[in-house]
Amino acid sequence: YNYREIGQIEITKQVEPVDESQWDFAINGPESYSADNLSDDESSGNITALTGTYIITETSDSDTASDYDTTYICRIGEEVVAEGNGKVISGLDLGADDLINCEFTNTLRRGTITVEKYNDENANGEKDGEENTLSGWQFNLNETQQTTGDNGQTTFENLLPGSYNLSEVLQEGWDLTDISCQSRQEESVNSLT
Repeated sequence: YNYREIGQIEITKQVEPVDESQWDFAINGPESYSADNLSDDESSGNITALTGTYIITETSDSDTASDYDTTYICRIGEEVVAEGNGKVISGLDLGADDLINCEFTNTLRRGTITVEKYNDENANGEKDGEENTLSGWQFNLNETQQTTGDNGQTTFENLLPGSYNLSEVLQEGWDLTDISCQSRQEESVNSLT
């Protein structure tokens, strides 16, 4: 009788920082397999598969899936057989009796908020060419306080996606004439305190 040789594929999932997101995997090659609803530090277990070349694709039903950067590394024992960035591994060769472990790591993208303080001499709410920036002004982002530097700016870095309250400590003798926010993202920034 004839039989096809087999190997095994295992998918492990890592999410940084740890959250409740769940991820699905399609494993397509000589036959198709799946590993569904994997969360942080979970494994598909060993999936017995026919030998051949496979494509593994990570997907998620989550609205926030696009907020993550994805890396993967696949090993047979200690030997790295595939490594890269993205949600798709192409050309993964499974040989007879191989056990390939592919670890997908999703890292939540972080952002920054940069504040620029300037002297709006004509009170038009816009920074005109000759208006000077102001150093030494304190700004609070939630519980974090920072002070503007010589360039009139301070930057809050490494921020997880979410809502933040930004406020300034108004100095005596000054009036706030306007506040505006711009985002490099398509979404608008519409609330500040």
